[in-house]
Amino acid sequence: MEESQQQIGSLPSYWNSVIIAGAIFGLISAIGQLVGGYVLINTGEQSNIINVGFCLIGAFAGFTALWHYNDLGDFSMSLGRGALIGFLAGAVAALLSMGFVWIWKLIDPSYEQAFKQANIAMIENDGSIPDEWKQMSIDMIHDPSLMMTILTSIGGIVFMGVLNMLTGMLGVKVFGKKEEKF
Repeated sequence: MEESQQQIGSLPSYWNSVIIAGAIFGLISAIGQLVGGYVLINTGEQSNIINVGFCLIGAFAGFTALWHYNDLGDFSMSLGRGALIGFLAGAVAALLSMGFVWIWKLIDPSYEQAFKQANIAMIENDGSIPDEWKQMSIDMIHDPSLMMTILTSIGGIVFMGVLNMLTGMLGVKVFGKKEEKF
């Protein structure tokens, strides 16, 4: 037990790897959101292939963080530690992505209004949505509640964290020296 604690204590900090991978994949995710937004603005339709593609790319922040972290030395790591590093890398990527998109909205103030109008037009043209749902959705686009904004943001962070938790565990299996047992 004492040897296991000494080995854990001697592991280098994973925060540099988390921040580097989070920044890279946060920027990629932001670019994906903006590309998807401009596609919607210009075509009036969502590009699901672009959205899913960038989401899958963003899921590899955890994998990349583990690659970088395992490059720091010759040590073993558990799947749990890989999951933690992956989750944190995904959460950092999601937070930075939100920040990058917010900065973009400052650079191009017309983007947000055009995006809202394109979403409203897409909802109005969708015949499969009942009229009362359409109006509720349009009202939410015009004036989202603070609670909905917070829940959406937290949901995005948790979603990216969980995806990257999985790729972090994959990173342990691919890059790990040998599995540590607790």
